[in-house]
This record gives sequence, structure tokens and C-alpha cells, in this order.
Amino acid sequence: MIMFDGYPMKAISVDAIQYIEKQLRAYNLPLSELPPHIRKKVLREGENIALGHVFGVDAKRGKDGMPIQRGLGSKAQPTLQSVMAYEKYCTHETNFVENLAKMKSDLAAYEARKAKERAEAEAIEEARELEDAAE
Repeated sequence: MIMFDGYPMKAISVDAIQYIEKQLRAYNLPLSELPPHIRKKVLREGENIALGHVFGVDAKRGKDGMPIQRGLGSKAQPTLQSVMAYEKYCTHETNFVENLAKMKSDLAAYEARKAKERAEAEAIEEARELEDAAE
């Protein structure tokens, strides 16, 4: 969790800070003196700006409000490089051994699923070629 002026935020960026500062100037109050509902709204919009720069404005969100990562290296598409990076740089994390084992298992399942999809696609292509040759 990132702290901004003593308040936790999920993400921060230069644009998010500029937005928050602009809001504080408009209210002419420091963040700590804003009414709680306004402070929450300002911080949440700042988070949305920062997350929008990284994941895209229209990124799907999980139950925790964080954008769902997609693409290579994500949970949906693990890569050997992402597993190796985790193994090298994240040994300090709690549940490191369990997380690493899960990542390796997910990678093996993903690679098996992709191999099956490739084999099915090749079989379909081969069948089409045979049909074309028969005509």
C-alpha cells in the first residue's frame, strides 16, 4: 500500500498527485481537513487516474477494486520469465514457497492447454487441406 500525505492509496502517479493537489487548492484545505467523504472521493479518483495509466481506463476490475492483469506474465498467461523473476526477486514475500509452487503449476497447466489448442488447430488445418486436395 502506498501512502500519500498519511493516507493509504493503491496506486499513485504524477498525474494523480497533480489532480489531488488541484482539488486541495479548489477546497482551500489540506487533505487531513477535508470532510471524510470528500477526502475518500479525491483519493479514489487519484488512484483511478494512476491505475488508468498502467492498465487502461477501461480495464476490468476484481473484487478488491484493483484492475485484473492480462497479457503475458499475468495469472491468465504465465511465462517462464515471470516465474523466474518471482523466484529471483520475491524470496522475502510471505508464502513465497507456496506462491512459487502455484506459479509453476499454473505455468505447466497453461503450457499444456496451449499445446492442446495448437494440436487441435493443426488437426483442423490438416483436415481442410485434405478436403481441398480431394476436390
